[in-house]
Amino acid sequence: MPTEGKFFDLFNQHAELAVKCAKEMVALMTNFDDLEIRVHAIEAVEKEADKVTHNAIELLHKTFITPLDRDDIHQLITRMDDILDLLEDAAQTISLAHRSRHVQLMEHEHGRQVEEGGHGHGGLRTQHARGDHGGDRVGGVVETVHEVEQQRQDDQQRENM
Repeated sequence: MPTEGKFFDLFNQHAELAVKCAKEMVALMTNFDDLEIRVHAIEAVEKEADKVTHNAIELLHKTFITPLDRDDIHQLITRMDDILDLLEDAAQTISLAHRSRHVQLMEHEHGRQVEEGGHGHGGLRTQHARGDHGGDRVGGVVETVHEVEQQRQDDQQRENM
């Protein structure tokens, strides 16, 4: 009875895809500018690996004599596939976190609030130091605070679109 040596070809093919996927993940982690491109590349490699896994399991069911124990072949190919699944999950999680921008928006909002407070406080402190308690100067500070606040609201509306 002939044995099937194609299993080793499939293992090697899967290992090459795992290396390719890992390199894409390293590239993703070192440069977020290409985040979506890298995530799509990782997803594509993982889909290729799924096909290799499927082919190996299908071959396992069709082969009478295998070069290794059947359970070992099944366990090896599924664990190799698990590696790529985890890399894909990590890439998608990073992408979702990056897209949500919740933390970035909070930081941006905090910066705006500090800026608004700084304009008001700085302007009033300068007036007080000059001994100027006139309404014209206070009106200027209020206008500046209003402009900054309006800009913040405009930014929020654009981000929500």
